[in-house]
Amino acid sequence: MRGFSGVIFLTALLPRLYVAIAWAREPVWDGHYYDIGARSIAAGLGYVGTSGAPWSHYPVGYSAFLGLLYRFVGSHQWVAPVAGAVTGALTATFIYLLARHATTEARARLAGMLVALHPGLITYAALVMTESLAGLGLVAAALLTVRRCGVTEGVIPGGIVLGLTTLVRSSSIL
Repeated sequence: MRGFSGVIFLTALLPRLYVAIAWAREPVWDGHYYDIGARSIAAGLGYVGTSGAPWSHYPVGYSAFLGLLYRFVGSHQWVAPVAGAVTGALTATFIYLLARHATTEARARLAGMLVALHPGLITYAALVMTESLAGLGLVAAALLTVRRCGVTEGVIPGGIVLGLTTLVRSSSIL
């Protein structure tokens, strides 16, 4: 089973990495603001805008995620898209693992491969947007909840991940 998780992860990662590296440009629209917030967080200034004053561009979780990466890797133009590629590949893998709890192994493999090879999800890797990380958080929360039977073993960790996911995309709480 672990072997197929690796197959899905690599199948999902390779095209996403290509897109993230070849198609990534300077962030635009919301991605521009996420990037500003992330650079500020990485510099240790907190969540501030270009003027240096605190601001409230929502949501804060994605900028915090990028800020952590920028702090350790640098704020290069490729960092956010590569992070999107990795989160997308993890999402496909977690979809497979989650589907194993609800259906047959063959159907779980199909579900994982559909997410891994979906053209829209692959091309999304080049964008600096919240959707990839929010999707990963939702699937991870569900997976944590179903993998363990007890409240403290499954529900609480799943709830924590869901809470963090709402900081990335607040509509995730629904």
